[in-house]
Amino acid sequence: MGREVLLAPPDSLLYVSRWRSEEDLVAYARGHWRDRPVLLPGKGGYLEEPLRVRHFVRAPPA
Repeated sequence: MGREVLLAPPDSLLYVSRWRSEEDLVAYARGHWRDRPVLLPGKGGYLEEPLRVRHFVRAPPA
């Protein structure tokens, strides 16, 4: 697993998390991991707009 935060000033960021397996991700994020972000309690109040969730799968180079 790994994580990375990419900033796009003035008001955007991208948080990337990498997991060893989908099973590890499901164990952490629970049932709605495909469509709901996991937030720490109280952190949603800092957001100007709702988070969007997208998932990618690593593919070998062509």
